Amino acid sequence: MKHYVHLRWVLLLLLCVSTRLPIHTVQAADTCSRETGFCIDARIVRYWQTNGGLSVFGHPISAVQERVENGGIIRTQYFERHRIEVHPLAAPYDIQLGHVGSEELRTRYGADPIADTRRTTAGCRWFAETNHAVCGEFATYWQGHGVALDQRNGWSYAENLALLGFPVSGELTETHEGQSLTVQYFERGRLELHPNNPAPYRVLAGLLGRTAQQRNAPVAVAAVENTASPALLPDSVLQTFITNRMPVIGYWQASEHGIYSAVTNIRYLQTFASYPAPDGKRFVAMTVQYRNDREPNKPTEYAGPELYTLVDLQDGVHALDSRYIGLTGFMEGSMVAPGQRTGGQILFLIDKDTAPKQLKVQTNAGMVTIELRVWPIIP
Repeated sequence: MKHYVHLRWVLLLLLCVSTRLPIHTVQAADTCSRETGFCIDARIVRYWQTNGGLSVFGHPISAVQERVENGGIIRTQYFERHRIEVHPLAAPYDIQLGHVGSEELRTRYGADPIADTRRTTAGCRWFAETNHAVCGEFATYWQGHGVALDQRNGWSYAENLALLGFPVSGELTETHEGQSLTVQYFERGRLELHPNNPAPYRVLAGLLGRTAQQRNAPVAVAAVENTASPALLPDSVLQTFITNRMPVIGYWQASEHGIYSAVTNIRYLQTFASYPAPDGKRFVAMTVQYRNDREPNKPTEYAGPELYTLVDLQDGVHALDSRYIGLTGFMEGSMVAPGQRTGGQILFLIDKDTAPKQLKVQTNAGMVTIELRVWPIIP
């Protein structure tokens, strides 16, 4: 039944309370996330609540962005696992999920990495539209989840498609957060098999909303201001930031020698995980993206979190804090060939009465300096 996913989430909440596990919730009263500081758009919130909420989509991780598409205004908001889009169409097709699965597959592999030969395999469902099959626990998940398009019990084929779409890859082996996992890509998401999890959490949706946001942040067109009441830096301090402003929280700068780096989603934390900041200090967490934009015949570059340093408003220099590995989606060191990218979250510890001014990343070709200006800044 369509309400089964809600029952599962309630049971998970009870489990976390009974076992004293930490869990972050989205407040029902104002639909804002304490975890990320973003509020769910009024046009999207009912869709989010009706179709699984936190367990399906995750927390909101951006403000609303608008773009012109086919003569109409498309409103989009990023969540941890999906991008929710509001289109100028009649209900129930006015709200749709973005194709973050297809986008991530193209980014990682350029094309479908393997041919699917499971057309006649028992227990598999074949999709002629994309020449891929869905089998086993992935098939069970696909058929057991959907987007409510009508008032009937159970999920229809159209409602299954509305959530994940058609499969666009076969089963692959990828490493995520240090784990080797079997995954499969769909138009609107990536399913991951976590064999050590208890049922029914063996199959989870990947955090493709986060990676899609990191990938698309530099080309966003507009953003709606966060509804939280911020404390603003004085004009004298704001004048110290000289950069091109991005239309999302965070700023970016591309290097002149073929290495591009971007920063989004800067957060200020007094307590990170179980670590309270020392007196007079606070943590600064941010999402970084690193891309090798050179020609194909140029060398591969190493990109890792230890190459980043933070400069504050008083010109203090701060190295990466070792606790960055506790962040969700933390950046891992990797070799980045021309045309490829990497990224993730990193963490610094700075004085409480200052703010980031620059983020620097050392490359083989020289230093890339990202001028930071986060406005409004919430202490």
